[in-house]
Amino acid sequence: MIINNNCLECSDMLRGRVDKKFCSDSCRNVYNNRVNGNVNNYVRNVNNVLRKNRRILESLFRLGDKQVHKGLLIEMEFNFQYFTHKKFNRDSVTFCIYDYEYSTQENSKYVVISLADLNVDTARRKSRKLPDYNQFRLDEL
Repeated sequence: MIINNNCLECSDMLRGRVDKKFCSDSCRNVYNNRVNGNVNNYVRNVNNVLRKNRRILESLFRLGDKQVHKGLLIEMEFNFQYFTHKKFNRDSVTFCIYDYEYSTQENSKYVVISLADLNVDTARRKSRKLPDYNQFRLDEL
């Protein structure tokens, strides 16, 4: 068995434990950042796009725009290629970005739904013992 007695990053002589790979925390961090850099950059870039899309949907929803034209989303630099998951309904597809959903309608319009508001609304109905109309949502049929 060959034992390497040099730091994997700076090649300095190692002292201490036999299985030690780095001479310091900074060498370990530099080495791991270099090795994992491409993967971390890809994940970071995807998360940045998803967060931007969510912020756009949130701002439109908070302004009261439940129906949004596709041109407005494009103008706000919404990226339609990135979403966290999608639901298949009978006649349409609903795209989700974290706690917001959007689905296509006719005339290039999208309907924006906040799942957080739906959950709060459901909790209010249950506390007042009113019927839960969310059970009749199209995406669950």
